[in-house]
Amino acid sequence: MTLIVVFPANDGIIVGSDTQITQGYTRYTDIKIHNFSDNCVWAGAGSDTILQPVKDAFDEMPNDIPLDELHPDISKSITDSMTKVLNLDMRSRWYQDDIDSLLKLHEGEFVFAQYKDDKSHIVHFLNNGSFEVIKNRPYAIGSGAVFAFALLSKYHNESLDSDMASVVVYDVLEEAISVGAYGVGFPIDVCKIDKNGISELDKPTLASNALILREKEKELVKNKIWNST
Repeated sequence: MTLIVVFPANDGIIVGSDTQITQGYTRYTDIKIHNFSDNCVWAGAGSDTILQPVKDAFDEMPNDIPLDELHPDISKSITDSMTKVLNLDMRSRWYQDDIDSLLKLHEGEFVFAQYKDDKSHIVHFLNNGSFEVIKNRPYAIGSGAVFAFALLSKYHNESLDSDMASVVVYDVLEEAISVGAYGVGFPIDVCKIDKNGISELDKPTLASNALILREKEKELVKNKIWNST
């Protein structure tokens, strides 16, 4: 299972994920955030039976075209991959009149995040090819998404820089893992997309950002107390 968290900051986008892969009784770690271009990443959550074919399809797509022009092509890559997988699955014949159940045989969802010309562009795709452009708010996909949304809800109207947003994303993932109910696990990957491209944030950087955020939170509380007296 997987949890992906995306946070649009005022100077970039932060994308974080757990790295635990569970197959039967086996657990191992793997990368879940993939570079699509020098300013765009994508991540998927769901069954490996659809994630791998879709990844192969994405790898064949042009990466020099703005994300907002690629929505139909990305949708087609997903639906073409899904069709091939379902055609090979003998169970499909029993669900021809029940599309929802048919799609649940190989569940999958995907999120793309691009920072270009000082603007964030985030898009969520389902395995049926439909998509939603996510505007001005944090987002999450995967098994712990509902839990993550609850934690992220207080930031919907907040404008944070990428340093502060990276701490929020890490904290949300860490708390979801600590609950232990979503099949997600350490270590946590966090990357930043900004005007300089894509960079992976290491633990010392995240720890430093966390200290700064905690000090800002303390200052905010002090100001609220002062203004209320």
